[in-house]
Amino acid sequence: MDHAFIMAGGEIANAARNWLGNALDAAKRSQIIFMDRDDILNQFVVGNLPLLVGATQPDVPFSGRALF
Repeated sequence: MDHAFIMAGGEIANAARNWLGNALDAAKRSQIIFMDRDDILNQFVVGNLPLLVGATQPDVPFSGRALF
């Protein structure tokens, strides 16, 4: 296995990222890719794909955080 994706429908807490990072050595740590809700939505924006119905919540504004 080359990389592992850890994906969440919400936010991945920094404490969770740090806990996993501390549990792995440096070589394995670089193979973990975290994607939270904003990162997944950004993939649609970058790829110019239409968002699915209900993908965004009207009462929670999209953060616009860039992937790169």
